[in-house]
Amino acid sequence: MASIIGVETLQHTNGTTGLTVDSGGRVDAKIPLFHATRSSNLTTASPYVCLFDTVVFDTESWYATGTGRYTPQKAGYYYFVGQWSLATINTSHYLSVSLRKNGTQTFNRVQYGGSSTYPRPQVSGIFHCNGSSDYIDTHVSFSGGANSIWTDIQGNNFLGYYLGTGS
Repeated sequence: MASIIGVETLQHTNGTTGLTVDSGGRVDAKIPLFHATRSSNLTTASPYVCLFDTVVFDTESWYATGTGRYTPQKAGYYYFVGQWSLATINTSHYLSVSLRKNGTQTFNRVQYGGSSTYPRPQVSGIFHCNGSSDYIDTHVSFSGGANSIWTDIQGNNFLGYYLGTGS
């Protein structure tokens, strides 16, 4: 025997909405997610903890522009992407972008100079975070001294979202 439950909103007992269903049957769940980018050019030496100073969106306000860290306050698995863009790189140099958990490199992508004068390596990965003190940040290193980092939402991004508990 089939049952039908008619509902538009599911709430926690404290009144916080966790899920809505619109008239077309589309489900919208409250999921932590964020996207940050840079608002101005920067010249820096290597290595550098990436400080994305412009928050495009952050549903839970867990990203800190001053430290470049995303510190999720909900335990579970998260998917993150880091991307960095240099203005130029010569053929004998490299640009490396890493995702780090609590300061330890976990995922890394290296791009060497060549025909691309605007390298934009991108790295992504899935992390388990404890929901209190674990943080994720991006780190960039490059050879050849100081480099100019472009203001470019297409090339300088740090973003992530909650996947679930995995159980």
